[in-house]
Amino acid sequence: MVIAFPAAAVVAGIVMLYLAVTSHDGLVVDDYYKHGLEINRLLERERAAAAASVTMKANFDPDKRLLMVSFTARTGFGFRYGLRGIPSHATREGLDYPLRLERVGDASYRVEDIAPPAGRWYLEIGTAEWRVTKKIVTR
Repeated sequence: MVIAFPAAAVVAGIVMLYLAVTSHDGLVVDDYYKHGLEINRLLERERAAAAASVTMKANFDPDKRLLMVSFTARTGFGFRYGLRGIPSHATREGLDYPLRLERVGDASYRVEDIAPPAGRWYLEIGTAEWRVTKKIVTR
């Protein structure tokens, strides 16, 4: 009994060391000040979308590999033809990729031939002035 607890601690330490060496964690930001400024810009874009009452609905059809996105906003708010977006995976930064949305209506867009892996995604769409984010779960 006296040796069991220290032996268990040694085994747990070896397992933790193995996990630390073999698993890949995201990199720590080298320049945290610039990263903080970028976060402030993102928050400003989100505030601008909230001030214009911009909301987004997104529907992903995995069988057709089609993403349909529609927006609503206050009267007089204009949507561009060339919106861009980024589906960001909730836990794996390496799976993120850029999207170009094709306009199909006044405030409706689509992306064809899209097949994100199963998981939880955050769809970020906007311009340099505003952005909105929506959670999407794919299977």
